[in-house]
Amino acid sequence: MRTHLLAAAACLLAAAARADDPDPRLYAPPRADTSATVYACTVETLISGRDCVFEGQAPPALEAVRQARENGRAAASLADRACGRAARLATESRPDGAVLSACRRDFGERAAGCAADGSAPLLDAEGRFGAGARACYAAMSQVLARTRLMASATGACCRCLAASGCVRSGEQCNRALARGAGAPSACMARSCAESCGAFLPAEPPPGPPPGRKAALPLDRSAEPRNL
Repeated sequence: MRTHLLAAAACLLAAAARADDPDPRLYAPPRADTSATVYACTVETLISGRDCVFEGQAPPALEAVRQARENGRAAASLADRACGRAARLATESRPDGAVLSACRRDFGERAAGCAADGSAPLLDAEGRFGAGARACYAAMSQVLARTRLMASATGACCRCLAASGCVRSGEQCNRALARGAGAPSACMARSCAESCGAFLPAEPPPGPPPGRKAALPLDRSAEPRNL
């Protein structure tokens, strides 16, 4: 019995000693969590236009020239998916053909510039853009932002103008209206006033009725004034 009591007491003392020891995890070396966050710049944020953070951690490339070509191809491969969503008009589920064509052409030109830097892959293993891809990401974002503007503001108007023979092509029409250039206003007013109302020149205010002259303001300069 005495032996058992001594053994139990020794166990209690050992447990108490261990409870006073510091947790070894407090002295472990720091370990960064490199997994993707919801704020990371990804293909989805590029397409949606959401704000994001360039937190990609792609390893350095072994062959810069080869990696640059791969980066250019990787960027160009996003055109169909990105432009397909950006070119949809508000009331339609499918992209507008003319807007889509303009987006693909511009996106391809900007994606070619993504091959300028072959220091690292365009995306890391988590699908994130890194800091080295800022210029490439910004160039593609600008194309998609302009495409969304076309889809929301110029797409329906240019479709009507192209169908009415007022413009040479819907793609050129969208480009022109998106950068603020005018379109044939006479044909626009005659054939597409409803679709292109926002781009028609403002009508002057109505003048006085025919046969009546506008009343002139009274000249009160000779009237006496009270001091």
